[in-house]
Amino acid sequence: MSTTHVFIVDTNTFKYHLEYLFAGTGAKDSYIDFNNKPTTKLNHTTENNLVGMIADAQRIRKGDFIIFYLQQNFTENVREGKFYGIFKAKEDFSFLDNMMKVNF
Repeated sequence: MSTTHVFIVDTNTFKYHLEYLFAGTGAKDSYIDFNNKPTTKLNHTTENNLVGMIADAQRIRKGDFIIFYLQQNFTENVREGKFYGIFKAKEDFSFLDNMMKVNF
């Protein structure tokens, strides 16, 4: 049974999702320092946010549907939020990259 996932994007990130045919998430300047060690220098709120993003990545399965929601942004001439899709996940694979964060 397929699940549908909604990714909230802005005009900048939406362009990259379409151009490179991927769905992913990131946390701006937060660097994941707990990937292969038992401690972290991150504050607990940031750590919880990053762990949540990683967990979200693991929920996407081959055949699941992905819809992008483009946020309203008057400076970019996006007058109202819009849904774009429906895309289908090609595989179960996700990876963690500190440059791009979590990608599906």
